[in-house]
Amino acid sequence: MFRRINFCGSLAVTGLLTGAFIGGVVFGQGRVGAGVGALLGLALFGFALEPAARRLEPFRFDLALGTSGIMAGIIAGSNSLLGAGRAGAAAGFAGGLAWFGFVAAALVRSHRARNLYADYRGSAFVATTLAFCGAWAGVELSNFLIELVPGPWPWWRWLMGISLPLVISTFLSMIPGYVFALNRSRPAWGGLLSLVAGGLVLWVGISIAPLLFLPGSGLMWAGLVIGSCMTAAALLSLVIPRSHSVIGITLILLSILSFVGAAGGLVVGGLLGVIGGSLVFAWHGSPLEVERITPVLAHPVQPEIAAREAAIGKDEVN
Repeated sequence: MFRRINFCGSLAVTGLLTGAFIGGVVFGQGRVGAGVGALLGLALFGFALEPAARRLEPFRFDLALGTSGIMAGIIAGSNSLLGAGRAGAAAGFAGGLAWFGFVAAALVRSHRARNLYADYRGSAFVATTLAFCGAWAGVELSNFLIELVPGPWPWWRWLMGISLPLVISTFLSMIPGYVFALNRSRPAWGGLLSLVAGGLVLWVGISIAPLLFLPGSGLMWAGLVIGSCMTAAALLSLVIPRSHSVIGITLILLSILSFVGAAGGLVVGGLLGVIGGSLVFAWHGSPLEVERITPVLAHPVQPEIAAREAAIGKDEVN
C-alpha cells in the first residue's frame, strides 16, 4: 500500500511540474496557464497513469522513468535555434517519453542487475528535476557549439540540439541511483558533498591568492590549504571507507576552520562540508573486501620434469 502511495505521489508531482511548464512556458500563458496545466498534469499523471501502471506492472518502472523525461524532451524540441516552435515541443514531448521510457529504462535495468544502480523513494520526482536541469544545460551547450561551428548542414543543428540535451539529462537523472548503489560499499553521499565543499573553499582560496603576497594578508592562505585538505579527505573517504570515522571528524573540523580566511567557501562550502563530514562519520555500510588473487605460475612444471629434478637433487645429496 505504501509503495503504491509513494509511486502515485511521485507521478502526481511529476505531472504537476510538467503541466505547469507546458501551460506556462510552452504555451506562454503565464501564471494562469501554469496553474491550469499543473491541475491537468496532476490529474493525468496522478490519477490516470497510476491505474494504467498497475495493470502493466512489468512496465511500471519504464512508464515512471518515461514521464520524467517529458520536460527534457520539450526543452530540447523547443530550442529556439532549431526554429520548430510548438511542433518541436510536441515532438520533444513524444521523443523524451520514448527515450527515457525505452533507452534510459533499459540502461537502468542493466546496471541494476549488476548492482551498479539502486532504486530509491521519490525517484520519479528527482529524475524529473535533474532531467530538467540536464536538458537546460544541454541546450545551452548545444547552442554554444552550434554558434561555434555553424556548419552548412541542417542536420548538424538537429543533431546537437536534440542529442546533447537528452544525453546529458539522462545521465544526470540517473546519478542518484548510482550514488545510492555506491553508498552501500563506501560513504558516497558524504564524500561527494565534502568534495563539492572542498572545491568551493578551494575556489575562494584561489580567488584571493594574488592578495597573499601583500602586507597584512593574515590568514588569507587558509582557503588554499584547508580547501586542498578537504578535497583530499573527501577523496580518501571514497578510497578508504574503513577509516570513515576519522575522515568524517577531520572533514567536520576542516569545514569549521574554513570560515577563517576563506569565508567558509561562501558559507555554502562550510555548511556542505559539515553535512558531508557528518554523513561520512555516520556511514554504516560494509566496505568491499579486497579480492585475494592467488599467484599462478606462468609455465606450470610438468610431472616428468619435476621427477627428474627431484632425482638429480637426491643424487647430489648422496
